[in-house]
Amino acid sequence: QYLPEYALGISLLITSVAGITLLAHQNLNFSNLRSSLSTIFTGGKLRQALRVSFPMYQTGVMALMLDALTITILGIFASTLSVGIYRVAFQLAFLLNFALASVNLIAMPKYSESFNTDGLAMLCKVSKEASRLIFWISLPIMAVLLVFGKFILALIGPDFVQGLMPLHVLTIGLFLSFYTGQAGFIMNMTKHEIANRNITLFTLLISLVLNYILITKW
Repeated sequence: QYLPEYALGISLLITSVAGITLLAHQNLNFSNLRSSLSTIFTGGKLRQALRVSFPMYQTGVMALMLDALTITILGIFASTLSVGIYRVAFQLAFLLNFALASVNLIAMPKYSESFNTDGLAMLCKVSKEASRLIFWISLPIMAVLLVFGKFILALIGPDFVQGLMPLHVLTIGLFLSFYTGQAGFIMNMTKHEIANRNITLFTLLISLVLNYILITKW
């Protein structure tokens, strides 16, 4: 009954031990870290840091709410089977996020550097290169999900084959979203984090209304 909780707890414990071991092995200078933190918390820099980071935090929370919104509303108005089928389809389609996360992990510092030192032209160049990488990394994943989606769903369970259409719709939609979805990251890295937060809030409200209308209707 509690197997998922045990698995999560053990994995967190292993990760913590590995992190502490790595830090000890690298002989990191914690005095430098303490000095850096004290610099942030003095001289008014904390308020400046919060002014930038808090809108990003709000955006992150709303992004998590967006991911869970459809499943939550389905759980209210649809059967448990329908929720399970959609959840599996969504998790499979969300494998495309690997491309976005892996590329933007490298690209986000480049966005900030290009914007602050090299100007808008270099920022556009970096963004195009990142978009190209996301496209080519996610394209094979999308192809596998579209071509072998029915087979993959059947491996999970015969009832989940009903999720083939949602899987195709979600896969194509997420592919297009991730391919063009760098705007939020770029806005955060170019001092437009408040505008990005407001856009995400507007998106969340629209998604809430559309989910309610479409799920209750169909």
